[in-house]
Amino acid sequence: MALSDLAALGSFISGIAVVVTLVFLLVQTRQTLKNQRSLMQQGRTARIVDLIFRQTEPQLTDVMVRGRSGDATLEPLQVETFLSVARASLISMEDTYLQHQLGTIDPSVWMTSTSRLADALAQPGMRAAWNSFRLNFSKDFVEHCDGLIAKTPLALPADRVARWKADVAALV
Repeated sequence: MALSDLAALGSFISGIAVVVTLVFLLVQTRQTLKNQRSLMQQGRTARIVDLIFRQTEPQLTDVMVRGRSGDATLEPLQVETFLSVARASLISMEDTYLQHQLGTIDPSVWMTSTSRLADALAQPGMRAAWNSFRLNFSKDFVEHCDGLIAKTPLALPADRVARWKADVAALV
């Protein structure tokens, strides 16, 4: 075997090694993206569940139900409480929006989040809260929310108690 033949064989093996390395990097990059999405989803879920659990405190539940419906008889402290929780919810929603923009949120999660955001912004109290806070959010998120408001009619929150009772009655 001549020296030129050995050089050609070495080049061929080197080429195969490069291809194998590129395939390995592709697989590793895809796995890293999956892990990143998983971590983002876990953080998002923890944040949302924490917010939901905080709203189970009886006094806060009353304020949130009345605030979402736009109850004008809320006391000033209750309005501040409602606005604080509404702002926290909007910040959480903006984070989900930004993660969607970065591609770290699964598209199906984004669709669900957009639907929930539209439902929230359909309620009079949340729209009033949005009007109070909209200047504190990124331009793109403001445009997204304003677009949802434009195509979502104003609605009172659903009577979840009546709905739950009807669902239970239908099952027994």
